[in-house]
Amino acid sequence: MSNVSAKINNPLPRDRGAGDKGGMKMPDKDEALEEELPKKEKKSSKMLVSILIIVSLVLIGAVVFFSSKGKNKSNNDMSMLQSSLSGVSEPVEIYPPKKDPALSFQVNLADEAERHMVIFKMRIGYGELNAKRNKKTLMRLSERDFQIRDLVNRILMDKKSEDLRGREKINELSAKILNDIKGLFEPKYRKEIKSILIEQILVQ
Repeated sequence: MSNVSAKINNPLPRDRGAGDKGGMKMPDKDEALEEELPKKEKKSSKMLVSILIIVSLVLIGAVVFFSSKGKNKSNNDMSMLQSSLSGVSEPVEIYPPKKDPALSFQVNLADEAERHMVIFKMRIGYGELNAKRNKKTLMRLSERDFQIRDLVNRILMDKKSEDLRGREKINELSAKILNDIKGLFEPKYRKEIKSILIEQILVQ
């Protein structure tokens, strides 16, 4: 009877498996891999985002660089054209001022066989290194704005499309407009009108 009691009071020791140390279950290899995969995916996602950001910045920089380069080239070409048209040094002032739209014209040309139209935009270069005199010249130009527009319209209406193609023809047109505009002013203001600055001439 005492032997039976001893067995009851002293149960058999718990069998510990190979994976049970100190009563704690060790994670198996599959669980470890499952935990590592999300970490690797997050790391890869971050690297991908970083690469995309860098590529985007490079592309934006390239676009801005080439756009500004093309714009500068266009401005240089226009400056060359304006200088060749004026035949004099660059004027101190322009009319209308840069903050305002250029003098714009849309005129049917004198072609007979086929109808053509020209879109023409220009400004007038004037003035010298004398602010007081430049203000007076600007006032005279503003007063004669309607006459200037009418004059240029008439000149363009007499032209054919072939008269507006090529640098030589453009020079002739510019000289004609310049001389006729000077004729609208008193002699003391004629010398203040320096050049015709053509911003656009498009024959359609």
